[in-house]
Amino acid sequence: LEDVTAQSAMWQKLAALGAPTDRQLFDWSQRFVNAMRKHARTVALFSVATGMDPSLVHEFSRCRDHYLAILGTGIKAFRLKGDGSKRETERRAAAHLLFYQLDQICLNHAFPGSDLDESVILSAFVWNFRHFLDTQD
Repeated sequence: LEDVTAQSAMWQKLAALGAPTDRQLFDWSQRFVNAMRKHARTVALFSVATGMDPSLVHEFSRCRDHYLAILGTGIKAFRLKGDGSKRETERRAAAHLLFYQLDQICLNHAFPGSDLDESVILSAFVWNFRHFLDTQD
């Protein structure tokens, strides 16, 4: 719960940017990864816990929906109407994919030894995030 609260605060900071630039997205994602690096044990525990209790997948999905709602307060592309339409379902799935990407970046960079350059992978994440923003209007 502490980590979800901390992550929610970080998502609120991103939402407050409204229309973030690529530089702001990169800086924010770097701060996010650094924050998760400080909680490396918890990051690793999420993967282990999900393997031990698959019902947690639903709980993590609910957390991602919470983050989606937070982002929707400031970034139009993340606002969902909740109408259940195919378009809404696709938008929600695309947003969740962004969250999955960031989860994996955090998992791979929370511990020493990743062979992927962090700035390169964060730039790729920013590109995907920008693509989401540009295609959701």
